[in-house]
Amino acid sequence: MSYKRTVRCGFCYKTGHNIKGCPERKAYIKEHLGDNTPEGRRAAVLQEAYDSKSSRRERRCKYCRSTGHDIRTCPDIAQKVAVMTDKCLDARRYFADRMVEVGFGPGSLVRYRSERYWNNDIQDYEYKYSLGLVEKINWKEITHHCKRDTVRQYAALRTSVLVVPVNPSDTWKKGRMVHLPVEIGGYMEKEERGLELSKLLSGTSSDIPASFLDEKNIAKLMREKFLIDHGLTK
Repeated sequence: MSYKRTVRCGFCYKTGHNIKGCPERKAYIKEHLGDNTPEGRRAAVLQEAYDSKSSRRERRCKYCRSTGHDIRTCPDIAQKVAVMTDKCLDARRYFADRMVEVGFGPGSLVRYRSERYWNNDIQDYEYKYSLGLVEKINWKEITHHCKRDTVRQYAALRTSVLVVPVNPSDTWKKGRMVHLPVEIGGYMEKEERGLELSKLLSGTSSDIPASFLDEKNIAKLMREKFLIDHGLTK
């Protein structure tokens, strides 16, 4: 037999409501509050415990765990998002300049790493490369996390460019997401040995959307990513 839980009041001990909403408790307070009697003192305690503003649970931020604000107005989140926004804006300005300079956009021809396999003879990975035409650029995914250099990469690299293989018999016939070409995103140490994740072979005209360099749009995007990365979304 299943058990169905029933709410029981801690004041009148009747079911169907709790002590905070109990009509008998409220009537008791109305009758005795202000009396210099045991009943009057009890009425004052009941009112303070269940009806006063101080009895309500104080709001606590889910991120910093401080009271008095939530994640919408958290100063710690605002500070970190501001830092992320500055980094992303700087990186995007650099990417935009490089795209215009080398001619990167839909229609560009790129060489990208399509497969990786282990070679027992040399005890190292070997790579297969394919040619593809840029079909679409996911501008929203191009952030400071796409920037890398010979010493380190800033974070796990994000794929942001959709390419369609030139060879019809190649895998991923309908296209696949690849990294920004090294001419734009920069090199990591291993890539300088001819192991580029992707490389621009032939350029075209660049059409960079205005929202890509809009600071308010970037700040909104960085806040969304911050909340998702920290599990603070609904």
